[in-house]
Amino acid sequence: MKKKYLIFIIYFLLILNSAKSQNRYFEWMNPKTHSRDRIDVDSKTYFREKQAGIWNSIGTFTLDSNVLDDLPQKFSSQFFYSSKQDSILFTVAGTGKVYQFDQAKKLLTRLDKTYSKGYNYNAPQFVRNDTLYNFGGYGFWSYSKVLTYYDQTNQEWQNIRTENFGPESFSEGYQGYAKQNDTFYSGASEIELGLKKFNRVISDRLYAFDFKSLKWTELGEINSLLPFKSVRIVYWDGAHFIQMLPDKMYIIDPIKNEVSVVANPKYFHLKSFYTVGDSIFSYWENQKTQVKLSKKALLKEAKYIGKFYEDINYTLYGYLVAGLFLIGLGAVTYLRFKKPQQHSPTIVKNGHHFGLLEHMLLKKLIEAEADGQATKFISVIQINEILKLEEKTPENQRRIRTKFLNNLNMKLLLYFQVQDAIERFQFEEDKRLTLYRLKDEVKPVLIALL
Repeated sequence: MKKKYLIFIIYFLLILNSAKSQNRYFEWMNPKTHSRDRIDVDSKTYFREKQAGIWNSIGTFTLDSNVLDDLPQKFSSQFFYSSKQDSILFTVAGTGKVYQFDQAKKLLTRLDKTYSKGYNYNAPQFVRNDTLYNFGGYGFWSYSKVLTYYDQTNQEWQNIRTENFGPESFSEGYQGYAKQNDTFYSGASEIELGLKKFNRVISDRLYAFDFKSLKWTELGEINSLLPFKSVRIVYWDGAHFIQMLPDKMYIIDPIKNEVSVVANPKYFHLKSFYTVGDSIFSYWENQKTQVKLSKKALLKEAKYIGKFYEDINYTLYGYLVAGLFLIGLGAVTYLRFKKPQQHSPTIVKNGHHFGLLEHMLLKKLIEAEADGQATKFISVIQINEILKLEEKTPENQRRIRTKFLNNLNMKLLLYFQVQDAIERFQFEEDKRLTLYRLKDEVKPVLIALL
């Protein structure tokens, strides 16, 4: 019996030691040698890939004492070329950590003063004008819409204040910054987690963020022929999105709004991508098979098949929605007056017709307005209580709530000529919290009416 316990203890210690000895390293594509380099922070060893999957030690390096502080035993990282000669920047997924490796001095330092938050997994990160940016990400069972940049002076991440709202999330799909027109493109993100049935909901919209105006623009609906709902790995090389299928490669130009295809099955199952000049280096999932592609050759071989997205004509769309609303409002009004006993109560004030729930919501907004500067809004929870949505799924709550508010806003537009009279915004102290309030133009008339 004692021998069995001894074997179990030894086996446990071996497992524990194996977990502790797991290699932790930062990796990047060396633009000079066109090979991958790697630095192991535990052994302080500098490695270079001799051929796919085979690494040779090329020396040692030093690191600052704070580099290992709060560094997970297992992590994934991204690398970025710094404007400083022979320097590489690294970030660690799910954290705000920023590191710099000086290849000439063989020195790894930590630049930031932040701590691990776990909020920005899968977040698109990029360098613009020598500044590191992070858009959204995933964490705490929710998606983030917060846009941040790394402030080198304060050594912390700062929020970007935009002129309007953009996508619901930034998670996989088409995410990339184009230096050519100083624009960040975002499309086909996951917008719902699907915790109950594990079915992901993918947006079919493409957005563009202009850094000069700090505004988002909804460009249109993504081409349904693209496999963005099934193939989630998309590579952005700075000018084109590259997306793989077993028998073809899609090359997508968001600036020209073009999709081209290269037919070649050898690109199947490619996982990791790196761009150096005209060359795109790709690795299979086992990391032991490398394919080198020429960007010029690919573009020459590619055949145009259609647009990346369909433009949205907002003027025509607005007239169409307004026309349909007026027809629907007329039909509803007629039916309510003809058979009032079959419909929910309607409150009529000076010729303005509001349903009971609409009246309750407007009263709640007005009451919030009267409570003082700090509470001039109501929350999603309060709206759910008015509409009695508490027992419905989050997906159904959002669908019913959005439809109800859109209809009420259209009615207020018809009555008072105020666009989006009930406006939606994010709480400054917590960007994940959505709130609602009345626009200044509509407040006096509603207060006098209700």
